[in-house]
Amino acid sequence: ECGAKLLGGGWRNAVYKNTQYTAPPSPPGFMGCFTDDRHRDLRFGPKRYGYTVEKCRKACTAFKYVALQNKGWCSCDDSFDTPKTKYHQVHQTECNAKLTGGKWRNAVWNNSHFVPPPANFIGCYTDDKHRDFKYGPKRYGYNMKTCEAKCKHFKFIALQHNG
Repeated sequence: ECGAKLLGGGWRNAVYKNTQYTAPPSPPGFMGCFTDDRHRDLRFGPKRYGYTVEKCRKACTAFKYVALQNKGWCSCDDSFDTPKTKYHQVHQTECNAKLTGGKWRNAVWNNSHFVPPPANFIGCYTDDKHRDFKYGPKRYGYNMKTCEAKCKHFKFIALQHNG
């Protein structure tokens, strides 16, 4: 079919692996192109269109990774491709040439603007009018350090509504 010298024939391609091929380098911070669905692999962030990688990174400083999908829909999270059986890596061409994602394809990037929480941060919890934390100054104008100083007889402190 491809001829005795394997040079191809009429309407036949003799296909070979190119031993001299070198893949183009990925841009710094690009993790790859990954599948997504309506349940969303990266669950947080603005979840809106109109973002570049840099703008998405700035909008998601609390998260390690950002993703662009379908040319500019921004999301973020501290992990991606979880679980791998559901959200898996595909060839980067599925995230288009500018690596801004595709339809149900996340172009995932490291977030160079990620700011880790302080080592003593435990988490974010809901509160209501009955107040989970009963004591303390209960006023505005505090940050973590000033609240710690004011509440030094308590094992835990909490900030709410920007201080």
